[in-house]
Order: sequence, then structure tokens, then C-alpha cells
Amino acid sequence: MAEQRVDRTERLLNLVFALMASRVPMHRSVIAATVPGYAPDANPAALERMFERDKDELRSMGIPVETVLDANGDVAGYVIKPETYSMVDVSFTAAEIAAVTVAANTWGQAALASKALTAVRKLEALQADIPSVPLSDSMARLNPSDAHLMPLLSALRSRSSVQFRYQAPGAQPVERSLEPWGVMVRDGAWYAAGFDTQRQAPRVFRLSRMLSAPQMTGPAIQPRPELLDVNALLESAAGPDEQITATVRATPRRAAEMRTHANVDAKVEQFTVQYRSVAELVAAVLGAGQWVQVLEPAVVVEQVQAALECILETHKVGA
Repeated sequence: MAEQRVDRTERLLNLVFALMASRVPMHRSVIAATVPGYAPDANPAALERMFERDKDELRSMGIPVETVLDANGDVAGYVIKPETYSMVDVSFTAAEIAAVTVAANTWGQAALASKALTAVRKLEALQADIPSVPLSDSMARLNPSDAHLMPLLSALRSRSSVQFRYQAPGAQPVERSLEPWGVMVRDGAWYAAGFDTQRQAPRVFRLSRMLSAPQMTGPAIQPRPELLDVNALLESAAGPDEQITATVRATPRRAAEMRTHANVDAKVEQFTVQYRSVAELVAAVLGAGQWVQVLEPAVVVEQVQAALECILETHKVGA
């Protein structure tokens, strides 16, 4: 049965290729004689049934197999016009390419990482005027250490409490119990916010510090705040961050990720960006490559220069 299915699929593909390549309508007898998968010496009735099934299946898949009639109203043949079976040109803005790249980069080292990245590169290759988008270290990534994310999302959907083993910096591992309210990402790391049933207060936990996968222990009891802002909760838990503002010059229609971060048009050459730290900003500039130059402040200019010199030294021939 499996071999027949493969043969049928191959025959359908051969039929599509033949009907699209032919400059004139192909009569059923010509199809039987030239398209692999059909037997030219087969019983005419059986051949007709096979072709009709194939034609109907192709049409059911949205492939426009057209029947062409001659001057007498008889069937002259069949054809698939390329203009009716070709996709319209697809174009993307710099912001859309950046969004797709963020989604692909989120997979990090997950199973679909290579396919997601390949898809992004194909989009870039099809549209030459849209740049390759730098993959900033500040973006969210999914990797094996973040396997706790899916159990937390399941608990969020079912409004369940979870229990896990957790180790804060400089502390001993302990069992923690949480009623999740939301998850968020910050500087590439995932966090879970919710109500800590042991401390009877809202708390935030970093997923990479969970020593065991969260296990659902029962329904959540504490009501979730109606106007909950999980990012504000994370800010209050983590304390104020270093904020760095810089002025950069970028080649028009380049540095899509930085433009998205600054919310500026693709044609703007000079604009201001703000990042959580100098390190994050330097990473974004390096990711943008030759298309971005930092104008100020001096501390960022110096660190970018130092990073470039380090990269050059690392990749010297014979190093």
C-alpha cells in the first residue's frame, strides 16, 4: 500500500510539471504516452478513470487544471497556466524581517533552530534590499536549560500552582511553590512571575535557576490581579538597571533590529537608541556590522572599538 501511495504522488507531480511546461493543451493520449506513471498501452477505460481521479485530486488541492475545448466543443486537452498557479511576489519591510528573525532566534538551540534560520535567510535572499538582521544577545532564546517554560505555560492555562526546586545566587537549594501569573524575557533569560504561597507575596523566579521541572500540585487559589503588569513586577524584583543611550548612524535600509528597537523608519540615517546596558548595546552594534557607526557616548565608541580589535586578533591567520 505504501509503495502505491508513493507512485501516485510521483505521478501527480509529473502530471503537474508536464501540464505547466506544455505550450499547448495536452490530450489524454499524449499524457499517457509521455508522463511517467501512466501506461500508454493500458486499457482506455482504466486510463480514463486514473486520469480523472488524478485531475480531480489536483483540483481539490487548488491546482487549476483547465480543460480546453476545440471549435467543435470536444476536449482538445488539459493545461495548467503558470500565471494561474504561481505565487504573487511577497515583500517584507525591515520591521517585518526583524520580527521574523526574532521568532526564529527564539528557538535558539531547539530542534527547529536550523529550519527557522534557513527560512529567514531565504527571505533575505529573495529580497535583496532588506538587510540581514543581527541576532542580538538580548533576544529571547529557547535552549535545553529553559525546558521549564512549557510546564509553566501549561500551569498558566489551567490556573494551577506548581512546585519546583530553586537555587538563588549564593543560597542553598530549596523547594518553592508558585501560582504562576505570567512569564517574560529579559536580556535573553526567561522569568516566571506569580504568587509565592510560602512567602504569601508576589515573587519572580528565573527559569535557569530552577533545579527541577515545575510540577503542578493543584488549582491556584490566589486571584490573579486584574491589571497585572508582569514586566513591572520583574523590574521591581530585579531593581533598577543600567540604562545607556547612544547616537548611531546607520546606512538606510540597514540595521533592521536596531531600527525596530528605536522605532525609526528604514530611511533615517541618524537616530538615538537606548539599551539596558553597555554590553547589550555593544552586542547590537557588532551584530549590525559595517552598517552602523556609534557617534556617542565615548564609552560605547571605545568598547565597540575594543571588541572589534579583539575579534580581529582572534581571527588573524595563524593565531
